[in-house]
Amino acid sequence: MAHKSRLGTAGALGDRTCGESELVSPGFAEYFSKRYPAKRFSFITNGIDEEFVTGSTNLDFQASHRRGDPRVVLYAGNLGEGQALHEIVPQLAKRLGPNVRFKIIGDGGRKEALRAAVSKHGVGNVELLPPIGRRELVEAYKAADVLFLHLNDYPAFKKVLPSKVFEYGAMGKPVWAGISGFAATFVKAELSNARHLSSLRHRGRPEIIPHPSL
Repeated sequence: MAHKSRLGTAGALGDRTCGESELVSPGFAEYFSKRYPAKRFSFITNGIDEEFVTGSTNLDFQASHRRGDPRVVLYAGNLGEGQALHEIVPQLAKRLGPNVRFKIIGDGGRKEALRAAVSKHGVGNVELLPPIGRRELVEAYKAADVLFLHLNDYPAFKKVLPSKVFEYGAMGKPVWAGISGFAATFVKAELSNARHLSSLRHRGRPEIIPHPSL
C-alpha cells in the first residue's frame, strides 16, 4: 500500500510554539521552518503501491527490447499543464528520431495540445494512448526501455516529490527525469537508474542528455 501523509503541506499550520507536524516532502522544510521555528517536522512522502514492487521482481531487462527495434520511452499519467508534455515530447521525439518511440498513456487538459504539437512537428514516433488500469500499467512499465517524467518549470514544483519517482525507482528501469528543485536533488541522490535532464528546455529547445542505454 502507498504511504500517504495524514496532514500534507498544511501539517505545519497550527501551534507556532510546540508539537510535531508532518510534511509530504522535505522540499517544504525550509519554508515551514522559517515560519514555525519552534516546531519539529517529520516527513511522510508518497510511497510505492504493492503492484509496482511485486511487478519489478526478477525483471529481464533484455526481454523488453529486440535488436533493431526503436527504444520505447514511456510516460503514463496525467497530461496537464503541470506535466507540460506538449512543450517537450514532440521536440525530443524529433531530435531523437526513429531510434526512439515515445509511448504516452493517459488523459488530461493538455492532451489535445500534445496531439496538436505532435502534428505540428511532423513526428511519427509519438503514440498517444488512453488511460489503463494498474495491472496493465505495470506491464507497460516492464515492456518499456526508458521511463519518462517531466514537470513544468513552476516554483511550486520545486518543493514537491512526485509519486511517480517512487514507481519508477521500484521498477529499476532507466529513467529520464525533467525536473528541478528538491525532486531533482532526490533523484540524483537516490535513483541510480535515473538520468536527470538538467535543462530540458532552453529558449524553447529541449536539451537532451541521452541515457547510456540508448
